[in-house]
Amino acid sequence: MSSMPYQNKSEHVVKKKNERDALARHLKMDRVKVSATARELVIYCNSHIAEDPLIFPVKENPFKDKKTCKIL
Repeated sequence: MSSMPYQNKSEHVVKKKNERDALARHLKMDRVKVSATARELVIYCNSHIAEDPLIFPVKENPFKDKKTCKIL
């Protein structure tokens, strides 16, 4: 038995090409330092705090059925 978990060599080659392509895409990505990203995230959160429904809950439930059943 072969030590490769693939059916044949061509499957292995395709998998390795896909891995190579993924690594090439990752290499082309722009990198940003965590400190800069965290700072931007804090600024964004602070500037949108008034619209955050988790901090300031909505007074009216938008999912509540507006009509009441007249039969019951």
